[in-house]
Amino acid sequence: MGKLRDKMVRDLELRNYRHSTIRNYLACARNFAGHYMQSPENMGHKEVCSFLLHLKQSSGDASHKLPLAALKFLYRHTLEDARADLSVWLEKWGDKYPKLCDWVEGAIEETFSFYNLPLQHHKHMKSSNMLERFNEEIKRRTYVVRIFPNEASCLRLVRALAVETHENWIEGTRYLNMHLLVEHKKERMRKKITVV
Repeated sequence: MGKLRDKMVRDLELRNYRHSTIRNYLACARNFAGHYMQSPENMGHKEVCSFLLHLKQSSGDASHKLPLAALKFLYRHTLEDARADLSVWLEKWGDKYPKLCDWVEGAIEETFSFYNLPLQHHKHMKSSNMLERFNEEIKRRTYVVRIFPNEASCLRLVRALAVETHENWIEGTRYLNMHLLVEHKKERMRKKITVV
């Protein structure tokens, strides 16, 4: 959960929750996110109800009270504050950078697609190492050529480099195991079917 986790801890500490309660609330929020394999920011009332029903059916009546309190706190305090922070940020920079702010408003939900990937991919996707390495290679190759007769010749070089890199990623050592992604999608479909 990353930044959301840190924000939840800060919100709990500001309201003088005990350390054991903070630990339990974080565990409940983590279980909720892990159950659906996505960030709580991307989920709403329907997922919370389904999760609590799942807990009640699997463990009995008393086991859903702590997760209910934790998720109430998460959605009523932490996430509402995050949305308020976003609106303050948009208001602050809206006049100076209108295009950026329009893009942020339209694409903010897409930034959370990271949480739709399998947990095993998270450590690789947190950084932009793959993209940075690719950009370095483009710089190196274009520096060797130095002068291009036209824009199309530069694009041909970059496309050829992209194809070569793609083939290396497919045939060489796999940075991301796509079988995990396929299995993850199948598991999510199974969960959706069992919920319905």
